[in-house]
Formats: sequence, structure tokens, C-alpha cells
Amino acid sequence: MSEFARRNERAMNVVKATTAAAGRGLDALGNRYTTLIAGFAGSAMLRDFAATDRRITRMGLAAEKTKKEMSEMFSGIQDAAIKFRVDDSELTGAIEKVGTVTGDIDFGNRNREIIAPSLAASGSDGESIGALFAQFQKFNVTDEKDTLKAMDTLNQLGKEGAFELKDIAERGVKAFSMYAAAGATGVKAIKDVGVALESAVDATGDTTTASTAVENLIRDLQLPKVVKELRRNGINVFGKDGKMRSLPTLMEEIAKKSGSKGAETQSARLLGAGFNQDSILLLSSVTSGKGAENLKRYNGVVANGQGILKDAAYAAKDFTSSMSALNTTWHQFANGNLAEPVQELADAINSVNQKTVQNWLETGKNIAIAVGGVIAARKAFQLGKGAWDLFGGGKSKGIPKAFQTCSAQASCQSMWSTMGAGGMGTGRKSSLVVLEGLLVVLALGGLEKCSGG
Repeated sequence: MSEFARRNERAMNVVKATTAAAGRGLDALGNRYTTLIAGFAGSAMLRDFAATDRRITRMGLAAEKTKKEMSEMFSGIQDAAIKFRVDDSELTGAIEKVGTVTGDIDFGNRNREIIAPSLAASGSDGESIGALFAQFQKFNVTDEKDTLKAMDTLNQLGKEGAFELKDIAERGVKAFSMYAAAGATGVKAIKDVGVALESAVDATGDTTTASTAVENLIRDLQLPKVVKELRRNGINVFGKDGKMRSLPTLMEEIAKKSGSKGAETQSARLLGAGFNQDSILLLSSVTSGKGAENLKRYNGVVANGQGILKDAAYAAKDFTSSMSALNTTWHQFANGNLAEPVQELADAINSVNQKTVQNWLETGKNIAIAVGGVIAARKAFQLGKGAWDLFGGGKSKGIPKAFQTCSAQASCQSMWSTMGAGGMGTGRKSSLVVLEGLLVVLALGGLEKCSGG
């Protein structure tokens, strides 16, 4: 870092000189925008802001929410991300996924303080946790108390067995969906699938194969032939309410009934009843010995919702979590401070005749449209609705004289590169691109002149 500082001392002097040159439009250090001008951090900040703004806009369109509602929602998401020290983009992705799967983004947003610790405790990505969480609604598990208990139950099962919460989120979602479609409801039903997944991975040694085995078992248990054969042997797949009975209970009953005369006979019985090989493997594995013991152990797991919160708190103490919290705090600060000036500048640039903008770009087509500091532009140029004059509107076409002066100086050579002749499109994105080009010129020495140093 020290070497970096020494090598970049000259660059920082340029930034200081630029700030001084732009001082006619700045209110010195006391101004709330000045801090954001220091260095060239504005480039990454502006890119992050633009990406986040577009993502929230898409979410708002899908959910039919207003800009204000989405802004409030995102602020709450960031608060939860900071609280549990997770990446705000992952938490946003999880809630976005919930909205995509259920059509009810409010369900995800209401439970953001359940989803956030689930991300922290599991180490899974946002989309996977969001997809798992979305299944809870299918089981009529919607309030915060029950969703927390359900997620904690799966987390505790992951500790008891080899199918961890991260794996359940990434590979077990289809099994949950199939079980819910069979009529299963409640936190207990969610646990049933978790228990089956744990037993399956004991039998197969692989989470992907285990997931497939559970899916096939749920499917086989609904086949008319299987239902009829099991009923003939005293096992009812469905209860009086027409819903599938507890999956672990069915596994235990079928294993006991079919395996009474040994493994060879059991396989033949199950095959004759209509089960496929994956289901047969799973049922055979819980018939006796360690497999049977583990099934009972998994079924006995109890969770009250506190375990996953403790795991999240533990995970929050490591360096990565601390950096996530710092990064999210920075994003929250930047987004809060950029929203107003970016919108003002976008409105101003969008008010410029696009033909004038194209003329300016044609004249300066070799300028690399890099990223500058948006706050400096707002204060130094005082663009507002006067952007027309800045772009050469009215009296003349093409690039302003100050840009021509700058382009003649050797110190500006690093700016030149090839730009496509097609120019740029319309809308807010193009406005930001034009803005960024202006800001690079400012950062490289000011609009009035560009010194050789």
C-alpha cells in the first residue's frame, strides 16, 4: 500500500489540482458532495449505482411497484444485509428469486431477516436460498416464526447428516415442490423432505444422486399401481384428507413390510410393486442397521429457530463477513448520495437535442468514454438544464473549445482510443456515458486547460 501511495502521489496531486480548478462550483470540504470527489472511486461507484438501479427497476416492473416502494424495499434489504453481514447483492438476489417463483416479492421482503441469516449460516448463494425459501409458501408456511423454524430445522438436519443446508438449497428444491404438490403442508412437511434427503445421501454418498432418489420416491408413491399394491399390504399412502402421509413414516413402514424376508426378497417385492431402482435403493437402505437408526435420528431433530441465528452470528465474525458489511455500507452510502444528482444530470442530458450530442460524439469519437466522478460534474459544471450550452447547442456544433484544447496536449494522450462510429443510444444509460466522458476530461486537468504535468 505504501508503494502504491508513492507511485500514485502524482495522480493524487492531479486530483487535488482538478478539485481546485473546479472550485468555482464547489463549496469546499463542508459540502456534502465533496468527499465523494476524492480519487477516482467515482468510477466504480457510478457503475455499481447504475447496475443496482437497473436491477431494482426490473424488480419493480415485475412486482408492479413504484420507484418509491422499491427504494424503501432496497433500503430495508441493505439494512438486513449489514445486520447479518452478508452481501447485499446476494440478499437482493434471494428476494428477487422469491418474487420470480411465487409472484409475491413482498413475501420475500417481509422475511428478509430470515433469509439473510440463512445466507450467512449456509454459505449458499442468494438465488439458491431464495428458490428454497419460495417453496415454503407452497407448504402454507408464510409467517416469520414458522419460516425461521423451517429453515432452522433444515439447518439442524444438515448438521446431523451429510446433506447440508447449502446442498438442500442448491439440489433439493424439486423434491420440496413435488411433496407440496402431493398435499403436504406445514413445517413438519418441510422437515419430512429434509429427513428423506439425509437418509438418501447416506445411501448414495452423493447429494445430486440423493436428490434424484427422493424425487423418484415421491413420484413412485403416487403411481396408481404402487398405491394399490401398498394398500393391499396394509399401507395407505394417502390419509383420509386425501393428502400424502408423512414421507419418513411411509419409508419406515414400506421398508419394514417389504424387508421382512431379507434383502433379495425385498428388492423383488418393491420392483413388483412398481418402484424404480432409485426408490428401491433408498427404501432398502433404511430397512435395518445404521440406515434405520439414522432415519429415526433425523426424524427426531428438533429446532426452535435460534440455531440458525447463532450460526449466522458466528459466521459474521470472520473477515469475509466484515468486508461484506463494509462493502454494503459503502453501497448504501453511495446509492443514497448518488440517486438525486444522477437523476438531475440524466434529466439535463436527456433534454439535449440528440443531433447535437451525435455531432459532439462525431468530433470526439476517439475519446475513450471512461468513468469519472459524478458529484464533481454536478457541482463544477452546474449542468442543470444548461447542458445544451456545454454540448455546443445553439451557436455551434461539435465539441466545446475547452475539449479541443485538452485534446491537443500530450498529457491527454491516454484518453484516446477507438470508439464505434455508431454513436450512442438514448435514455438514461447514454446520458451517463456522456457524463462519464466529460468527467474524465475534468479529472485529467480541468476544462479550461490541460497541463503537461
